[in-house]
Amino acid sequence: MNLAIPMLQFGRLLFALSLTAFGVLHFVYGDFVTRVVTNWPASLPLKPLWVYLTGALLVVTGGAVVTGRKPRMLLMVVAVVLVFSFLLLHLPAVFSDVFIGGAWTKGGKALVLLSGCFAVAATFREKSGTDLPGFALLKGRRPLDVGRIALASFMMMAGVQHFRWFEFVVGLVPTWVPGGGQFWTYASAVLLILGGLGMLIPVTTRLAAGLSGVMIFLWVFMLHLPRALHAVEGSANETTATFEALAFSGLVFLYAATASTAKTVATE
Repeated sequence: MNLAIPMLQFGRLLFALSLTAFGVLHFVYGDFVTRVVTNWPASLPLKPLWVYLTGALLVVTGGAVVTGRKPRMLLMVVAVVLVFSFLLLHLPAVFSDVFIGGAWTKGGKALVLLSGCFAVAATFREKSGTDLPGFALLKGRRPLDVGRIALASFMMMAGVQHFRWFEFVVGLVPTWVPGGGQFWTYASAVLLILGGLGMLIPVTTRLAAGLSGVMIFLWVFMLHLPRALHAVEGSANETTATFEALAFSGLVFLYAATASTAKTVATE
């Protein structure tokens, strides 16, 4: 049985649900509470307008990915928003964070989502007259390869951060998980590094991506969702992290599905 197409469709669905959730969070909190746009300067005017426009764009784009109605065009618009957010808001913070801390995590997540938009867009068939000029860059495997490299690199960096910020990560492990926080902190660090490295090696890409996708998907329900449900009222960070993990698991499944052949890329 060829599982590539179902895995691809499942990956796109998870990514679409995450985009929609990010958009809804903009309306719920009336602020840029996700990594799509962050740290909006207070000096810039019309912040509420841009908050709700961004939220609407994300919700519509998520729906487009699910329905297949002009998803490429809308994903490219989201990608443009992410490009400006990454260059103007995330990157300066990364340069000032010499300890590979939270700014690196936020910037890395934005980069993964950015490259993921290109990758997901490349899995849809190009329909004449429905795409913006310049969509030739989405042909072939390049967007998928770039997205896979970006996510694999982020996973390896996150693994290193587990060692660098060991005490913090230990506190994230649920107390009911057998083995203790220290064991799972080390284990998850090693698995993230090995998973990312495996995704970069052609002969192991599909296996490493598939297993990493299952791992991150399980973390959504074992780690992130319980923390989001018990988060302090008014805090969107844990909810955002939950849907980031869901988006990342979807992207890893997508990269696993398209790892060995380009025939499964354009499906709709």
